[in-house]
Amino acid sequence: MKKLFTTLMCTAAIALTGCSSKVKAADTQKKMEKQGYTVTIYNSDQAKLAYATFNFNVEFEETLYAKKDKDKLFAVYCKNKADAESFVKENVALLSAAGELVIEDPRVGNYNNVAYVGSETSIGYAGLKI
Repeated sequence: MKKLFTTLMCTAAIALTGCSSKVKAADTQKKMEKQGYTVTIYNSDQAKLAYATFNFNVEFEETLYAKKDKDKLFAVYCKNKADAESFVKENVALLSAAGELVIEDPRVGNYNNVAYVGSETSIGYAGLKI
């Protein structure tokens, strides 16, 4: 009985830590502005016009663009983690190329429901890495 209880408790702990809430653009905006970044958020319709070169192969809610001198971040806030991963896979070459043009040593990736390209510093301030 004791082993069963311990197993159930461990399973519950793993399940709870595995579930994380979605990251919202407004929360990232607050963090970035606190660090001195200028932040622009676009809804999905505005983003599709502003960033027409990307293949928006998934549903997404918003995009965020933050800049402070040479430090920049572009992030796509998807419906879920799988969509963020899919967006990165579909657009990795374009994200990398765009990042190389305007960001020193760009990083491309995803965190939770967010696909991004940015500098290591801006990604850290945004809270988009573990």
